[in-house]
Amino acid sequence: MWPYSELGIEPTADERAIKRAYAVKLKQNRPDENPEGFQRLHEAYQAALQRCRGHAPAPPAAAPPAAPRPLPSPVVAAPSASQPASSPPSTPAPAPVTFDASAFLREAVARADANEPAALRKWLESHQALWSLSLKTRVGQHWLSFVHQAAPPMPDGCFDEMLAFFRLDHAGAVPDPLLVAQRRQRMHMAWHLAPARRNALAGLLGARSVSARKQITRSLRWLQQPFRWPVALWRSLLPQNLRSMNNLILRLAGQPPVELPPPVDPRQQAFWLQAAHSGLFSRVGAAIVGARVAGTLLLGLLLGLAFGAFAGMQGGQFAWGMVGLLEVIAGGFCGVALAVMAWSELTGWQRRPMPLKGAVGWLHFALVPLLAIGALIVVDATDSPMAGWMLTVPALWLALARVLHGRQVSASLRPWLRLGIFLIYPVASLVASAVQVPVIMGNSLAGAALLAWAIDAWRRVPRRQRALA
Repeated sequence: MWPYSELGIEPTADERAIKRAYAVKLKQNRPDENPEGFQRLHEAYQAALQRCRGHAPAPPAAAPPAAPRPLPSPVVAAPSASQPASSPPSTPAPAPVTFDASAFLREAVARADANEPAALRKWLESHQALWSLSLKTRVGQHWLSFVHQAAPPMPDGCFDEMLAFFRLDHAGAVPDPLLVAQRRQRMHMAWHLAPARRNALAGLLGARSVSARKQITRSLRWLQQPFRWPVALWRSLLPQNLRSMNNLILRLAGQPPVELPPPVDPRQQAFWLQAAHSGLFSRVGAAIVGARVAGTLLLGLLLGLAFGAFAGMQGGQFAWGMVGLLEVIAGGFCGVALAVMAWSELTGWQRRPMPLKGAVGWLHFALVPLLAIGALIVVDATDSPMAGWMLTVPALWLALARVLHGRQVSASLRPWLRLGIFLIYPVASLVASAVQVPVIMGNSLAGAALLAWAIDAWRRVPRRQRALA
């Protein structure tokens, strides 16, 4: 009999059997696919539970019978003035069902933090108000706008469960599927970047040793702190910090890097990327170089004071000469380092292709021949031809850097090319001293620089490029 026939169980079934039968039937009568069948099944389920608990529910409402032919209305005596007419009691209207979609979505995000998609799905299906298809559709659209505006942290498995629950995972359900995919990735990254999951993220990034895990968690902590120039410059004094921060950001943000979601500070991300890639003549690069020079000079001053005080303890007088000596050593070291960095920047600038527009473009194009011609003038027109080599060697190095850029060079040859800038001068000096013809050697080096520059210029001429295309 009803409701057991609807559930397919015996009237003697207990509460556990009723719930199990309801769960089985619910898969065949989903509210979004068969709302009428679901309504009958739910009424039978509630009635069976009440019978099992000792209550006798009313049978389901059947279809109303055909209305009989109306009889003649009997004459009803009007109530007298002493006996007022009694009006039937008015039934109060049922209160409208209210559903706070914002609070529901916030709680869904909080439950998704545990990264248990099955538990989240069970919690979503437990809201009877969402059995209404119209309300469920409206809440699903609210969920999409909530995702686009806030992008709260959520693992991708729980995000997929939310889309499947609101029927937003099939083609045509969302107007911009690419944007939804980007939000999904951003929310998953924000969930991993939570401070409580730094160790787990370090393990996902491949940190096996304790030191590597500590380095990654420290870098993540730096990225999530508010950006301050003094703190960032202090941390960038060590070159390994630049490398580790740059590698971590590129592994998280991809290549080219996208902006990482909170709790990462976007200014922190921009600073470390510019520090690793912008070069010496950018704002961030110049600030880091200035901080390192100041730190080196300060270290030299402190060491000088320490050695001077120690010498004063031995001889009875403070040795100011030690302070000056160590400051000179620190200044010389900074000068050499700045010269090497400037030369590296100049070499990189010469390797980059640049259009022949403006003074900078023409200087980029004509720097090598200007140096070579100046070297020829010094070598041939002065009494000190060796002084011209100060222009010949840089011209030849820059010309080779231009013509060999982008070419396949064997790995065994690259270290020797980098070392050539330091070897070419002493080797050439020995050769020139041996043959006593420094003018011929200087002219030969300048000519080699002009030849390499001509080959590179011929390759880069637009007309030549069009002919080859």
